[in-house]
Amino acid sequence: MKSKILFPFHLLHALLSIFVITVTTVALFPFFLILVLIDVKKGFWIQILWARMFLFICGVRMHIHYEEPIPRTGAVVLFNHATFLDIPALVVITHQFMFYVAKKELEKLPLLGTCFKLVKTLMMPRNDLQASIKLYEEAKERLHRGDSFVISPEGGRNRNIGIADFKSGPFIFAMSAQADLVPVIMKGARELWPPEHLVPNLRKMTSRLNVYVGAKISTKDWTEENRKAKMLELKNKFEVIYSQL
Repeated sequence: MKSKILFPFHLLHALLSIFVITVTTVALFPFFLILVLIDVKKGFWIQILWARMFLFICGVRMHIHYEEPIPRTGAVVLFNHATFLDIPALVVITHQFMFYVAKKELEKLPLLGTCFKLVKTLMMPRNDLQASIKLYEEAKERLHRGDSFVISPEGGRNRNIGIADFKSGPFIFAMSAQADLVPVIMKGARELWPPEHLVPNLRKMTSRLNVYVGAKISTKDWTEENRKAKMLELKNKFEVIYSQL
């Protein structure tokens, strides 16, 4: 009964949130474009402003625990992906310009597709490991030059509670470049923006997002023979920490 009474207020908040987010994004985009055209990494200062406003509007209250600072260059940040709120949260968590991996079909979206190209996002074909490995191979030099990437090892948004099975691509990418892995486990944003909802805040006005940022993991001792075992070990770590957040 209480949820039915509150639903009109949640709906109003949801629509207002989407409206403000849209207006904010459109207003900031020209400034983001100017900075990105000068130097792609300078776009971070608009990114962080946008991300903090996005999370504030949606009622996200963040609590972050760092085992150690995230490396400033040449790392692969792995995160469990559950909601649209994860991306602005990651901007705040990493607090530096990171390069992302997105589904290739998102290139076709107006404005968003342009943004992906401008910020050199890796546009990943779905369910095609060989094509993914080829794309990662092309991006390996960027890791060597100091670019850092944020990737969901689950392969996309997980619509179920918990941690989904890990895909091989991100780990082959990190291994081939001998890049460090940085685990980021998040829990709490799903309550504000579940995967099945087109808008946030239909269930709650605010929610606490608990974040664990682990120490970097070297891939120098990873081989094709032990990769699957190490992936499973890391997935188990994600599950244990997720259950404790």
